[in-house]
Amino acid sequence: MAEPFDVLVVGAGINGLSALYHLSRRCSRVGLVEQYRLGHERGSSHGHSRITRVTYSDPKYVALAHRAQTQDWPGLEAECSQQLLIPCEGCYFGPGIRPFMDALEQVPPARQMVEVLTPKEARGRFAPFPFKDSESVVVDHSGGLLAAARILDALAALARSRGAEILEETAVQELELEPDPMLVRTNRGELRCRRLVIAAGPWTSRWIPPLREHLRVTRQVIGYFRPEGPAERWQPGSFPVWVRIGRSPEDFFYGLPEFGRPGLKLARHNTTRAIANADAVAFPTPDEIGELQDFLREHLGLPTVTFEGAENCLYTNAPGENFVLAALPGNERVVVASGFTGHGFKFGPVTGAILSDLVLEGGCDIPEFARYQEDFAFPRVLEV
Repeated sequence: MAEPFDVLVVGAGINGLSALYHLSRRCSRVGLVEQYRLGHERGSSHGHSRITRVTYSDPKYVALAHRAQTQDWPGLEAECSQQLLIPCEGCYFGPGIRPFMDALEQVPPARQMVEVLTPKEARGRFAPFPFKDSESVVVDHSGGLLAAARILDALAALARSRGAEILEETAVQELELEPDPMLVRTNRGELRCRRLVIAAGPWTSRWIPPLREHLRVTRQVIGYFRPEGPAERWQPGSFPVWVRIGRSPEDFFYGLPEFGRPGLKLARHNTTRAIANADAVAFPTPDEIGELQDFLREHLGLPTVTFEGAENCLYTNAPGENFVLAALPGNERVVVASGFTGHGFKFGPVTGAILSDLVLEGGCDIPEFARYQEDFAFPRVLEV
């Protein structure tokens, strides 16, 4: 029988692969199981691009995002010799922008990263956006674009180069968490491990009973649309990452420049309409794609676009949209990462370091996390 893994990670999204990357530096035998192939499109981490920013209204997320942007992403870029974070101004607008700005005023480190433009100034800076005269526009100088697919490939390659084992198409069927070593039954046989990190995205609650009543999985429809005009006009540096904030949770859209595939990226940010089964998700419908095209016409001033493709992205939402980064109650050998609500990718390298510390040491001395650690633990997260 094979020796047990020092640590086994479940899930090869951004958090699982980042945890594996950090653990591979510290453990003699570390592995990861993924029920599909790396880079699959059924979860939360696929695709070519993600938005990054530091401008949150909660100080703990400002601290973590700032650390990731100034330390962890540059460190990973240096190790893999690739650019992973592309600076790209953020543009935030819409009828809900005032509450967003009011919240930022309470967090000076975030407020100092933005400037407010009049609609006229914004129309000159961010053509072809037809900003309404009644709303202000916020420019986020901490904004950027993360090369998501490139990042996942780099994390997997670096972990493997240090001896980590990645077992693809290996689906967990049962966990026995009481014995030492713990037993992980999969469709390809049994694995044993001393410690376990569960970063299974929308499938997390299947293995973590305390979370089953609290996690809500929602489906996002992502569309890619190519506007008319010179291609360079829609590239990072010429076109911003952007968010339109409406007056309700249902009225929230975001988008990114063209990167990695044809077309601007556009989606509605949905945290309220839950799906029942993460294994049976419908492909985007013509009506859903049409809704995105209508949005481009009305709010981005792009009446003529060519549809280039669509995909789903699943969010895992915890109460209060707070992250879960903590040991399982009653079993410190099992650490859980969940509840990232579509925001998790930008924190990936620091989240992986946190998970590595928690599962190996039972605590974490990363200052940006340590001062808020209780806010990410099970009792605090679930009581919201």
